[in-house]
Amino acid sequence: HKTAEALAQRYDIRELVDIEIFVSTQSVIQALLQRNCSEALSWCKENQLRLKRLKSTLEIHLRLQEFIELALKGNKLQAIEYARKYLAPHAETHLEEIKGCMVVLCFDETMKFDKYRELMDGSRWQRLVDEFKKDLLAVYSFTAHPLLHIVMQSGILALNTQQAYQNWSYNVNDPMCNKLFQTLAKKLPLTYKKNSSLVCRMSGAVMDGNNPPMALPNGHVYSYQSLEEMHDTMGCIVCPATQEQYHLEDAKKAFVM
Repeated sequence: HKTAEALAQRYDIRELVDIEIFVSTQSVIQALLQRNCSEALSWCKENQLRLKRLKSTLEIHLRLQEFIELALKGNKLQAIEYARKYLAPHAETHLEEIKGCMVVLCFDETMKFDKYRELMDGSRWQRLVDEFKKDLLAVYSFTAHPLLHIVMQSGILALNTQQAYQNWSYNVNDPMCNKLFQTLAKKLPLTYKKNSSLVCRMSGAVMDGNNPPMALPNGHVYSYQSLEEMHDTMGCIVCPATQEQYHLEDAKKAFVM
């Protein structure tokens, strides 16, 4: 979020973005990483109705973690009281999870049974962080991936052709000929175009009856207008692909079958 905040300040658009939501919830994430559920539970209480509609399991998982921590620290009676107060109301929907955690009342942090070691695994806290982030996005109707990425990939997907990756088919008007866009498109499938048009890779203009494709003696094809403009400017035609020089009359109209 620091990058987004810096960008918003630079272009004075802070009032138009939702940075405050993410800034205010950073303390919740930091508290969870420090093995403290208090702030996350407060956030759950503030957003209780929304989380209920989403059928979120974040609160019960936070309560279970607090119960486990109490039991493993030797506060067995306090853990039992905690379970009666905070876990019992969830018994109807999460009975199996609650029963699975009750075993910690019989052991401490030196427990050697692999079956139950997961209850003391530090990765449980990271899973709580991930679940909190997921619910945070859902509560505010945010997408899991930035909208900019989604929009760009949608556009790239429509333009991602095999020809764009060939040096000989470079087109100044094709964004996919740009190396940066090609990097973004690495994991995206190539698009399939049933109907295509001829585009001059020198000018980016469509080649049709008014601007026909012209083949040079070396086999490379460009639009008539591009060749004519080059000939008028330079006195000859220099093929961009091979650097060979020709006269305009050397170009022949090409026909596509």
